[in-house]
Amino acid sequence: MKLAINSEKSLDFETCSEVFAIYRQQGQKIILCNGVFDLLHPGHIAHLQAAKAMGDLLVVSLTATPYINRGPGRPIFNDELRLNSIAALACVDYVILTPAVTALEVIEKVRPHIYCKGDEYAQTDKDVTHNIDKEIAQVRAYGGDIRYTQEITFSSTRLINNYLDVVSPELKRYASEFSQQYNFAQIRDAVDSMQQLNVLVLGDIIIDEFAHCTVQGLTSKGRAPSTRFVKKEQHLGGVFAIAC
Repeated sequence: MKLAINSEKSLDFETCSEVFAIYRQQGQKIILCNGVFDLLHPGHIAHLQAAKAMGDLLVVSLTATPYINRGPGRPIFNDELRLNSIAALACVDYVILTPAVTALEVIEKVRPHIYCKGDEYAQTDKDVTHNIDKEIAQVRAYGGDIRYTQEITFSSTRLINNYLDVVSPELKRYASEFSQQYNFAQIRDAVDSMQQLNVLVLGDIIIDEFAHCTVQGLTSKGRAPSTRFVKKEQHLGGVFAIAC
């Protein structure tokens, strides 16, 4: 059964900036939280409630499925289920599905007064992707700032890997033994040492093309949806994704 996304709280990524421009003109303080929110847990709820207390309008952006890289079987819940779960919370005013790996694009759209993250992101040097530094700089470029909540913390990935059957028992056992044998610093050092290697990548070249449209309704002569073209994106796939 296909679920309808909460239309009162869900905003289109391409056009949401128009909505937030009005709120800014009205003097409303906008808070933005961003994440995957694959498994909604008490830590998420506490984080979002604390974020809402910082301003007038709480906006939550969720990473769209093609841009999530959390391992096999992730996300376990599709975009609609994740959006509806977050939209069901009373503290959340709007939800947005973001077609990007980082929050940089949605920060540009929302231009929040406060970009809110959990306390585990406060030590930015531990972020191996360095995305949090880029996101903070983006927020401040638009006159906003970063804030961290001090609420109870859980890991969705750890809960999913430990209690849900998203991977085989053999893989789960191997990952558990591997984590006991090597700590994160050792793994990172091993990966960093590979930068000096000359690697030959064999395979097929793939270029993924995405056409983004907004649905306007049904055509007058049939049941086909009428859409308006918004933009086109191309992403390197196959061996390009590995080589780059």
